[in-house]
Amino acid sequence: DNPTTQFLSNDGMATRLSFRMKDVNAEQMGQVIKAISEDAKRQFPGFEVKTGGMAAMVHPLNAELSQDLIYGLWHSLALITLLLVLVFRSFRLALIAAVPNLLPPLALLATMTYLKTPVKPVVAIIFSIALGLAYNNTVFLLTRLKKIQQSFKGATDVIMRTWYQEGNPCLFSSLAVIGGFSVFLAS
Repeated sequence: DNPTTQFLSNDGMATRLSFRMKDVNAEQMGQVIKAISEDAKRQFPGFEVKTGGMAAMVHPLNAELSQDLIYGLWHSLALITLLLVLVFRSFRLALIAAVPNLLPPLALLATMTYLKTPVKPVVAIIFSIALGLAYNNTVFLLTRLKKIQQSFKGATDVIMRTWYQEGNPCLFSSLAVIGGFSVFLAS
């Protein structure tokens, strides 16, 4: 008996090579899989070589999903800014709301890029949640600021009044949401 027949498919036209590997980062895994695939093509010319399995699929899917989530974050930021222009009827107020909410995710992405930390789907989702919370508080503060400006024409302490009337409720609601999400810290 030919001992290689046990590694062939029933029709004798296909085989499967399986490798066990330790978990490495996505870039390194991609290089290893590419090298294995090229080596298999050299060893078996004329044959079709397909890659599959967890190692070959999870890292590229995670990278693609993370990229899509980050692009979605920037699209959401632009759409929210446009909505704020319509709601406040002021491009200036929308820009005031957008800039402080744009800087933290931008700084975090720059830091992660500098430290060569990969953006994983969980991190990208956290960006979106943080953006939602930040805009929520920003809209409350700017709405209160606009109302106070209309009621107290010429008042010099409009920002302080806004902060005292709306800042604490925003802070406490954010702390409650942070407390709710803190259960995920153990995972």
